[in-house]
Amino acid sequence: MKYYGKNISRFDDLCAAERVRTNVARLSSATKSALAAAWARHEERACHKAQALDGFAVRFAAWKKARAMQAAKLYREHYRTASGKWAGGNTSVALRVSRLAPNCGATTRVFRVWSPNGKYSGNDLAVELTVSDRWRTLPDSLRAPSGILTVWAEPTDSPRIWAAKWLVQGRGFETTTQDGFLAIRQDGHVFHAKTRVAAEKSLRGALSPTSVDPSRFMSALAWITHATVAEITTRWGNIPLTFAASVRSGNCPTGTRQFREIHFPGRRSATVAECLEVAPENARLRRLIAHEIATLPQSD
Repeated sequence: MKYYGKNISRFDDLCAAERVRTNVARLSSATKSALAAAWARHEERACHKAQALDGFAVRFAAWKKARAMQAAKLYREHYRTASGKWAGGNTSVALRVSRLAPNCGATTRVFRVWSPNGKYSGNDLAVELTVSDRWRTLPDSLRAPSGILTVWAEPTDSPRIWAAKWLVQGRGFETTTQDGFLAIRQDGHVFHAKTRVAAEKSLRGALSPTSVDPSRFMSALAWITHATVAEITTRWGNIPLTFAASVRSGNCPTGTRQFREIHFPGRRSATVAECLEVAPENARLRRLIAHEIATLPQSD
C-alpha cells in the first residue's frame, strides 16, 4: 500500500479497510505508524458517528412515541376496537412513519384468545398504523375531521384544499384507505371529496341547507347548539335521522357514513335520542337535528 500525502482521507479509509487483510509484519516501521494513526482516526470517527446516531435515535424515539400516543388515541376514539368481558378486549396500535403516500394506511389482525380457565373466548386486535412523517404538523382540524383519521395530507395551491388519504371503517375491524381532497369550509367543517372539482364545489356551498327555510334552520340550530341532551330528547327524541337527511343538511357524506358504520352498522336510520346517546357533543349531529326540526310543519 502506498501513501499519497495529497489524499489523507483516502489513505485513512484504505488503511482501515486493509488492516485486517494485510500482513502487518511485512510493513515498514513508518508505514506501521501511519497505519496505526489512520486506524485510530477511523475508530474515533466511527465512535463520533455512533454517538450522533444514538442521540438521533433517542430523539426520534421520543418524537415517535408522542406521535403514536396521539394517533393511537384518535384511532381508539373513532374506530371499532376489541371488546370482551371475560377474555380478549385488548387493542394495540403500532405506529409506522413514511414519507410516501402509498405506504400510509392501516392493517388489522384479530387474535382469538381464551380466559384463564379456558371456558370463554374473545378477540384481541392488533393495528399497524402508518402515517405521514409530517402528520404532527397538520392543523388540528385535519387530523381526524368528522371522526375520520387522516394518514397523509399535503397542501395544494389553495390554502383551503388539501390532497389527502384517510381511513374509513369497514366490516368488523377492517379499515379501508381512501384518496381524495379535504376542503375546509367557511364554518370550519372539513368536507371529504373524491376529486378536486368536488372539493371546490363544497367550498361554494351555502352555509345553510337549501332544502329548508334558512331562517327556520338558523333558529333551530341556535337553540340546538345551547340545549342540553335532556332538553333535545324530551322534545325531539323520536325523530328518525337518515343518511340522506344528513347529506341534505350539508354534512360530509364520508363522515356520515363513518358515523353510521361505527355506531349503527346495518341500519338505515336511528332516532335523535339514540344518536345523542353515543355522540352528545357532536356538532355535525346537532346540525342534522336542527335541519330535521326545520322540516317539520310550522304547527310543531
